[in-house]
Amino acid sequence: MELKFKKITKSDNQLLAEWLSSDTWPFFLGNKPTKEDVLKRIENGAFFGEGEMNFWILNSREEEIGLIEIYQLDDFAPMFSIRFKTEFRGKGFGKPALDWLTKHIFENYPDKRRIEAQTREDNISMRKIFNKCGYVKEAYYRFASPTESGERVASVAYGILREDWQ
Repeated sequence: MELKFKKITKSDNQLLAEWLSSDTWPFFLGNKPTKEDVLKRIENGAFFGEGEMNFWILNSREEEIGLIEIYQLDDFAPMFSIRFKTEFRGKGFGKPALDWLTKHIFENYPDKRRIEAQTREDNISMRKIFNKCGYVKEAYYRFASPTESGERVASVAYGILREDWQ
């Protein structure tokens, strides 16, 4: 399963806004953003701020099937999120995407000793991918993640150390 990764620049803001507003993101607050919502977030510093970097996940046909958002790159432990368009979820792309992301950070940022991420407790697919990629469950924050319905679910934190990865 061949994936490619392409850095997103601020000049891609319209494409990014169209892409994010074209689908529903069930494990993200604001799971159905409008193009205007995304452009406003970009205008307010999201996606292209200090310590942030984003990549398209491309399939063999060069389609933008997913998005990697890396943030806090200027901090001790960068964090990230990964999302795939609906029709590409559950197709086995998550593990190679997370493997690439981990390698990219550790190979390009020698000062980084760990990478962190959080997901909701009900995002079982992502939790399995973290385990398959060597990430360790480090915390379980009860009732920490708000949902679109106003309820709260647990947030589960995962991390990987450079030593684990090597």
